[in-house]
Amino acid sequence: MKPFDIDVPQKPAELLNSILCKPKDPTEKGDKINAIYKINCMNCNKNYIGQSEHPLRIRIQEHKSAKKRHDINSLVSMHTDNYGHQFDWDNVKILDRGNTKCAREFLEAWYSNENAINKHVNIDEIYQLIKSKSDDQKV
Repeated sequence: MKPFDIDVPQKPAELLNSILCKPKDPTEKGDKINAIYKINCMNCNKNYIGQSEHPLRIRIQEHKSAKKRHDINSLVSMHTDNYGHQFDWDNVKILDRGNTKCAREFLEAWYSNENAINKHVNIDEIYQLIKSKSDDQKV
């Protein structure tokens, strides 16, 4: 607009409001609910993909308790017992979040791959095609 001798006001890159106002503290990872999470084995390339509507720290504690009890219904416990491996409890990663059980189960299946030790439901072929295209683009 300079050629027409018109001044255009500049919008600041950051508004004062966005710098000063932080109305809520960020939620700690362990307190997040409705999470789809990944726990890596520290001794091999296997991992556990899970989902929970409860706070993540509660679900992780359940996995640890199952491991101590050598619970045969826990895949994490069975992997630890069968191979003598340990899971990386300090670096559990939240992959996604789902507000309904159906959404969480779908996302758990979506994120599961050949390295996942968890039991999961296979997703429909159409989603498998989309997932394979998505995985190809990540590489």
